[in-house]
Amino acid sequence: MGARKKASWAGAAERPAVAEDPAPLPTDLSTPVDLEDVHVADLDWTGTRAFSLSIERSRIERSRFTGASFEEVHLEDCELVDCELSGAALLRLRALRVVFRRCRMSGLAVMEGTLRDVHVDDCRVDEATLRIKDGRYVVFESCELAGTDLKEAVLVDARFEGCNLTRADLGDAHLSGVRVAGGSVDGLRGVRHLRGATVSQDLVIPLSHALFGESGIVVDSSDRDHDV
Repeated sequence: MGARKKASWAGAAERPAVAEDPAPLPTDLSTPVDLEDVHVADLDWTGTRAFSLSIERSRIERSRFTGASFEEVHLEDCELVDCELSGAALLRLRALRVVFRRCRMSGLAVMEGTLRDVHVDDCRVDEATLRIKDGRYVVFESCELAGTDLKEAVLVDARFEGCNLTRADLGDAHLSGVRVAGGSVDGLRGVRHLRGATVSQDLVIPLSHALFGESGIVVDSSDRDHDV
């Protein structure tokens, strides 16, 4: 078998190859669960408690993981579309060449995340906790990230495009080569950690206001003349 191509799958339009007749899904979640080369739809693992979940070269659609808890999750070369992960806890997450599209992940908790070539597209990830210890080439596009906790995140060459970052928190984040374009940054916290980032022109004034607020700078908007 030849070496795996290193190009970013997350940015490609192609879907992972899946088996025509995949094996039945496991029902015993007390042992590690491994899914490979499957196309799964309408799976309901709401409230599931499991130690380990691994999904590779697969597509998961319209499935529910609401309030589920996994100690370890490994995702590789896969796509999750129209899935529900609100309130889920993925304590240790490793994602490599993964697409999340139109997923609802409100209140998601990732306590230790390693992400490579991950594209989060048109997803609701508000009020989530994303402790990304090692993130490279991560793209959030048209996402709802209001109130999301990104404290201490380590992101290299990441992009936030057209996202709502209202009240999100970048405290103590380590960001390199990050681009923020469009969307809303009202009340964004930890703005000073965007040092070196590229931002779109429409965000210059809102980010300035946020930075002034963090720095304790008061802008006097009074039009009154003062005698010298």
